[in-house]
Amino acid sequence: MHHLSPYYSTYISACRRGLQLSVQLGSPRTAHCASLGICSMQPVGFVPAADCARVVEAYLRIDVPTGRLLVHFTNTSIAPDTRQQHFSGAVFTVRDSYRLPSWVVEQLGLPPSVYRITPGRYPSLEDDAFTSLSVRLSGSVTVSLSVDRLAA
Repeated sequence: MHHLSPYYSTYISACRRGLQLSVQLGSPRTAHCASLGICSMQPVGFVPAADCARVVEAYLRIDVPTGRLLVHFTNTSIAPDTRQQHFSGAVFTVRDSYRLPSWVVEQLGLPPSVYRITPGRYPSLEDDAFTSLSVRLSGSVTVSLSVDRLAA
C-alpha cells in the first residue's frame, strides 16, 4: 500500500509543492476546446462555461534533471468520461502545441521566454492521488532554479 511508504509520502509532498492551477483539456485551436490536449491553464478557482466538464485541477513543476514539465492532475478532479477521453490506454495525447501563459512561466521560475507543450503522445502514470505526465517543452529550458525555489 502506497500510504505506508515514506517514498510515496515524499512524492506526494513534492507534487503538491508545484504550481497549483486549473487545466482545461482539449485543443486550443478548436471551438470550445474540442479534441485532445491542453486548451488553457487558469488560476485555481477558474469557473468554466457550464457545458465544460473538462477542467481538472493540477500541479505543475519542472523536472530539473530533464527540463521537462511535470503535470500532476488530481484524480479527484477527473470525471470518468474525461478520463476515458483524455487518458485512455495510459496515454495523454497533445494534438496541437500549447503556449504556457507568461504567469505560469514566471511562477515556475523559468527564464522569460516562449514555452510550448509540444504535440505528442505522452505516457500517463496513475497512482492513488495523481495522474501524471512528463511533457516536452519547446523553447530553451535552462534549469537554474534556485535551491530556495525548489524547497518552497
